[in-house]
Amino acid sequence: MYYLPLKTHLLYLEGVSRLKRSDGRPRYISEGFLAAIVVLIATAVRLFHVIFTARLNPLANNLILDSLVYDKWAKALVWGGDLPPTRLMQAPLYPWFVSLVYRVFGPNLTAVRSVQALLGILACLFVTIFTRRLFRSSTAGIAAGLLMALYLPAIFYEGVLLPATLILFLNSLFILLMVPDTGQAGPARLLAAGFVLGLSVLAKPVALLLLPFAIIYIWMRTKKFSKSTTNSGVGRNLLRFSAALIIGLIFTIAPLTVRNARMTGKFVPLTTGGGINFYIGNN
Repeated sequence: MYYLPLKTHLLYLEGVSRLKRSDGRPRYISEGFLAAIVVLIATAVRLFHVIFTARLNPLANNLILDSLVYDKWAKALVWGGDLPPTRLMQAPLYPWFVSLVYRVFGPNLTAVRSVQALLGILACLFVTIFTRRLFRSSTAGIAAGLLMALYLPAIFYEGVLLPATLILFLNSLFILLMVPDTGQAGPARLLAAGFVLGLSVLAKPVALLLLPFAIIYIWMRTKKFSKSTTNSGVGRNLLRFSAALIIGLIFTIAPLTVRNARMTGKFVPLTTGGGINFYIGNN
């Protein structure tokens, strides 16, 4: 019933976003204008959510399970005390992140929610920009940004002490770095992308699954934009660009591997919780 009107509106928006230049080429709506619309809506929704949670949610300060562990872990990092026995099993980036918020604002859960809301707004911005770049469509960009801005699970997780918001922010930033406005991302940009991906792995090791897809994307862009027409030239560029990405990744996760080795005397590259998490999630 509503499909045809919605399709008509989207086609109209796409037509408006591709107003012709004087030379006949399409003119897209600027990224800045699209970003401003999405950021404004995302900010309004998240401001309401933070205020509602702080003032009207009776369970806002009732931390349980992983949230309670992260809270105690962060407080121990800032003010001392016993660290949780799960620090080898659980990815450490999120409690490190919460400890930074506590160090600046004190043990204030509203402060954590506010910072997470800011990360959510930035994720909406990143999604808008890289979607527009990927599809060369202002309509796709603003549609993706608005979906992200109004996506209820994302808004919900910004209000709890769990790493989902931080992971979403880092993954969105990673894709933004992988997708430049024009041409091929250079080694410096890919090194930064690898560093961000490494941070995401420190928050959720399963983010490593993004690496092979990132290398496939680099290969596709290298074939398209490489100045060399020979397979060997394309292969060298692919190796150089992929190496930059992987070096950034290794540089980020290596300190955690060293820390785990010092604690256990064994090679534990990330965490020991993969097996139990797989069992819980699939049994």
